[in-house]
Amino acid sequence: MQSNALGQGLHWGDYAVMAMYLVGTLGLGFIFRRRGADTEDYLLGGRRMPWWLTGVSYVASLLSTVSLVALPGEAFNHGLSVSLASLAEPFCAVATYTASRRPSTPPAPRRCTAWATGCGSQ
Repeated sequence: MQSNALGQGLHWGDYAVMAMYLVGTLGLGFIFRRRGADTEDYLLGGRRMPWWLTGVSYVASLLSTVSLVALPGEAFNHGLSVSLASLAEPFCAVATYTASRRPSTPPAPRRCTAWATGCGSQ
């Protein structure tokens, strides 16, 4: 049997694993589709997720495989500045959340003039 060196293409086992993954993913999709959830319910988790699970999901998406694989390569090619910038992402996320939770002041009421649309009769 011929060895499968890097750059020689995929082995039949690789295709089998990808096919099993595709069948499993489609199967789960069909199973959960029968529950009758619409797109909003799917994307928002039915609005039943606790805050800590939402946070864990957010951190997991920040620390995805792409980040774990790509950042060391970019740091090797371009220096540590790329990696240091990515370390700031969680702090920026917390700052954005904190800024969005501040109470905002309502806008000042506008005076209605006769020429303004929808104000009074003309």
